[in-house]
Amino acid sequence: MKTDKDWVELVLSRMKRGQEHLQPQMEKAVQEQIDMPERLWVYYALSILMRHPEQTRWDLLMTEMESLIQDETQGDLCEIIYQEVLETFANAISNQSFEHHWITPHIGPLSRDYIQAYDKFMGGKTPGF
Repeated sequence: MKTDKDWVELVLSRMKRGQEHLQPQMEKAVQEQIDMPERLWVYYALSILMRHPEQTRWDLLMTEMESLIQDETQGDLCEIIYQEVLETFANAISNQSFEHHWITPHIGPLSRDYIQAYDKFMGGKTPGF
């Protein structure tokens, strides 16, 4: 049975695909938070990509995340992506610290459905969704 750390490492490896120029910064961000809960490593790696939107391959990132949540029987894996990736996007877009146009053309149907359900639960509306 996989642990949170196993799932986080899988998510991080998929997040890094196609992001070679930002990988050193992503790895540094994770190393600086190594004592934090593993799930937060995903958040810190994502924050690097979000700070450099013009350098990020959003098409690859969103395809990778969508492929990981296809198997809903992997609850812990899906939960990490939902909470540390999709909710981070929804919150950053709603707070106007990230522009939705970077991801909306690339987001898959499961990810879009999750953000819309998250909005309904939170009583808000993420622009672009």
